[in-house]
Amino acid sequence: AQDNEAVLKTFMKQEAPMSQVYSKVWREGVRVDAKAIKRQRDLERQQYADVLVEMKEHIKALLPFPEEPHEKLTKYDSWYSKGWDKYRKQIVDWATSYNEEDPFEQVMQVRSPVSKAWAEEKDLKESKGVNLGHYMPQRVLFYDLCGLSYIQAAGKTQSDGDARDKMLERWSKKESEIEPVRFNAVKGVMDCTKKLAAIDNTIKLFLTNYLNLIDPETQRMYPTLSSQLDTRRMALSNPNLSQLPKGKLSEYVRGFFLADSEDHLVVSADWSSVELLIVAEYSGDPEMTRVFSVLPYEDMHSLTASYCMGMSLEDFKNHPDKKNLRRDVGKSSNFGYIYSGALGTTAGVMGWSSEEHWEKVDRFRKLYSGMEAWRIGIIEEAKRNGVVELP
Repeated sequence: AQDNEAVLKTFMKQEAPMSQVYSKVWREGVRVDAKAIKRQRDLERQQYADVLVEMKEHIKALLPFPEEPHEKLTKYDSWYSKGWDKYRKQIVDWATSYNEEDPFEQVMQVRSPVSKAWAEEKDLKESKGVNLGHYMPQRVLFYDLCGLSYIQAAGKTQSDGDARDKMLERWSKKESEIEPVRFNAVKGVMDCTKKLAAIDNTIKLFLTNYLNLIDPETQRMYPTLSSQLDTRRMALSNPNLSQLPKGKLSEYVRGFFLADSEDHLVVSADWSSVELLIVAEYSGDPEMTRVFSVLPYEDMHSLTASYCMGMSLEDFKNHPDKKNLRRDVGKSSNFGYIYSGALGTTAGVMGWSSEEHWEKVDRFRKLYSGMEAWRIGIIEEAKRNGVVELP
């Protein structure tokens, strides 16, 4: 504080008073709509049952399994070589079983976070059915039954979300070569897998958890709010209100939280790309200012990707892999460069040589020359004064 009066001022006027806010939130709680949470939970359970019925039909269209076990799974997955017939039987038995009219009975045919929470609610034992969310049955489904292209990384079989996206992308390119019924059945299995995973996560992370955290007398939650001393970042738990989902499949979670008064509203501010906006504002970079000076904003990630790849923006927009390039080159470069002064992360993802990397860095610096001058000025200020005043 002796070297920087702003530090003491910030602590006394901003950080110290926040302890009172934290304690008030913990003491008085957060008002929530418990009925809405229960309605959504019931809806998700019904949707889960419906997806299971749909998935059965897709699997039955693909049966029977090949006579021989999958060659690469046998080679690289020891659990498969020891019990491939067991996992096949689990899948066949479930897919050919009778569909129940009661959604609870339908969901209890499989083992999942949805069936587990529902069984516990009824004081029943967990289902012993096939676990469609576990990587072992999934790999038997994807590789063994569906015949999707085998994906491996670091000597290990892959079946996570990213791998499934690649499988489906490769499968889609074969449409003209494959009989329509089989082609659509495989796509159906992958689509149902994605839907089940989304519902599993929503039920496990939010709906069941939230209902358990609501005080039955006050109908409020009492989250723990604190400040991390090493970073000064705010942290929340039970539940973590700073990390509510915003994806299309679970964005409704934000609507569960109510203002303290009936005549008040909760307003959500969109801080998307706020770091880039702050840099644009303080650096006055002409290109960044142009991108962010219109509503809706222009796409800075696509602009950066096209420039670094040596393409016109129009050509980039027509590129078949523009979505991945926008993420792996554009977004990665924009954030990575401002924090590090290079494009090392992007180079690693794209497999650029050292020469290619620094060539892309030069292109990036030319595109955002105003930002680069501001960045270097901030570094020099820190060296000269020993401190940097934050925005």
